[in-house]
Amino acid sequence: MLDIPMFRRRFFILLALGFCGLLAVAARTFELAVMRHDANVGKGRRAATVKRQIFPPRARLLDRNGVPLAWSEHFYDLHYIPSPAVLPEHAEILLHRYDATLKLAEGVLRRNLTPEALPLADAALGTCPAFKIQERRERLRIGDTAMRTLLGDVAFEDKCLRGISGFELQYDATLRGEPAVFDVLLDRERNWIKDTWTLLTPLVPGQDVRLPKSLEEYQKEVDHAQQP
Repeated sequence: MLDIPMFRRRFFILLALGFCGLLAVAARTFELAVMRHDANVGKGRRAATVKRQIFPPRARLLDRNGVPLAWSEHFYDLHYIPSPAVLPEHAEILLHRYDATLKLAEGVLRRNLTPEALPLADAALGTCPAFKIQERRERLRIGDTAMRTLLGDVAFEDKCLRGISGFELQYDATLRGEPAVFDVLLDRERNWIKDTWTLLTPLVPGQDVRLPKSLEEYQKEVDHAQQP
């Protein structure tokens, strides 16, 4: 025979246990959604935030009279970098609309974009993450091989032109300056998210170096050194 009082007690015990379980789940959900919201958002931002640097242009080497002996020039190249977010067929259509003479291939599509061509390329391809306009810096020097050896050479190290010989090495810190350091949020494609950067260290421009002799005097020195 069914024991009604015992059945009721068990029913209310199970009901109470279930209600306590629901309260525990609700409390945990509230804690994660409300109490820890700021902390979780902070963790997510830290995971997506990276430090980046912007290097100033390398300054010039000048002779005693202010004649440029070594200087930097900037060039801009159009690159295609395959992205899982962009179908090659779609990228090819965009590229053909921009310039029908270009063929889609990984790497540099066009070198030395002119100032007039930069906004056109950005307008046609800038919304597609597979296309990048990347800056390229080159160091130019005056004179023959012997003169260029005296002036010195540079090399890219950590995305910065650094002096490795001659006057370029001797005055490297002055010519190079200091980069700006900042934090920025990245999207899933590892691209910068607009208006999310925070400056940590300001940029310090490089300073021109005026050498103690004229170009003619340095030329005489290197010519004399080459004589038998």
